[in-house]
Amino acid sequence: MPCWIDHPLSTIRDAVATVLGWTLVILLTVLLGFFVGYWFGHGEIKPLNTTFVAMTWLPVVWLGRPVVLIAWAVAALAWYLPIRYELGTLRLAAALVNLLTWIAVIGIEVERCSHGKF
Repeated sequence: MPCWIDHPLSTIRDAVATVLGWTLVILLTVLLGFFVGYWFGHGEIKPLNTTFVAMTWLPVVWLGRPVVLIAWAVAALAWYLPIRYELGTLRLAAALVNLLTWIAVIGIEVERCSHGKF
């Protein structure tokens, strides 16, 4: 008999923990990518309060821009694929690609749009 039949609650708990843990990793890479990209876009490290304010509304304001849609799609794939296929190297690659995508997208968009506004 498969072990998940003997301990179904343990299996469900492990699955939920995996999904929540991976969700946290993806959210942290998006946040870190936003911060670093925002600072690269400005060419300097901005104060945290300025960066937090920008973080709360810029990804939503830029939602209609194709490059930001690509970043959100990469984040969705980085969240889904490692959970679906459960490969350690895929998890590492997905987190790294998600981080680098957000750094590049936010950095480019801030540099293109800012002109001292953000």
